[in-house]
Amino acid sequence: MAHNRTDLDTIDIVLQTELEEVEEALRLLKRYGNGGTAPIRDQNLALLQWRRELRWRRVTQHGLRAAIQLSRESRSDQAAILRDIRNREVDEAPAARVAPPGHAPSPQQAPPGTLDVIPVPDAQAQVHQREDFTTIPAAPPPVVLRECIACSESRPESDTIQNSCSHVYCQGCVIRLLQNALADESLFPPRCCRQPLPLEGARGIINDELWARFEEKTIEHGDRHRTYCSDPACSRYILPAYVHGTIATCRVCNRQTCTLCKKINHQGQCVDDCAEVLELARAEGWQRCSNCSHLVELRSGCNHIT
Repeated sequence: MAHNRTDLDTIDIVLQTELEEVEEALRLLKRYGNGGTAPIRDQNLALLQWRRELRWRRVTQHGLRAAIQLSRESRSDQAAILRDIRNREVDEAPAARVAPPGHAPSPQQAPPGTLDVIPVPDAQAQVHQREDFTTIPAAPPPVVLRECIACSESRPESDTIQNSCSHVYCQGCVIRLLQNALADESLFPPRCCRQPLPLEGARGIINDELWARFEEKTIEHGDRHRTYCSDPACSRYILPAYVHGTIATCRVCNRQTCTLCKKINHQGQCVDDCAEVLELARAEGWQRCSNCSHLVELRSGCNHIT
């Protein structure tokens, strides 16, 4: 089927107009629709499917336009090659073809009254050779979209991650989940359906600063004997690499903290470990926390400490 530029431009306008109408309908549906009803969900899915179809048609349309343009350029190049070869053969024809006055034509000359045809044996071959190097690129593959379970927006597959429970999260929602988990340890690590999100596979959609905080939080989350900076104005977690013996050095403010009593580093026995305090702890049934080593008083529940 032949297409001219006017036809392609008209189709582009129609596709763009329909795509804008679908986008507007999705925005209105998201703003005013009740997402909990089945008819609204069906309408939303239908609009999303139609939007994918329109986007794919636009991609196909652009590929067709490029193919037509390349085909026109190829035909123009072929004609130019033929003209150039014919002109060169004519210019290089030997002058001996014209006999001097008074001399009979040589045996190689054509008889009087006939036309001398200049052969162009390689013209068509050169055209075919040029065609071999002129290929029309295939249309780009369609963009695969996946719907985010959190915000219901469709995003390219490269900007999403899929959990083991099959739920998909977009880049924006992954970042929000990670930020919430960094602020509230009860939400760490970020998870869906009680399964941790595969954040290692999402490294490309998380910025370096947030990723560094996630890696540090992962170490902190698994540390059973955590030590935090004893300076109340800092209180940063001290990584195991900065702990030597019972002295932990904060890499932010350089303050040293005792890993036993969790207070500023000191000489001698920890104040909290004096005989009187330990005796009182035994009398009251206090126990040490397995994570921070502080003495803990039981208010309710069992004696099991986790």
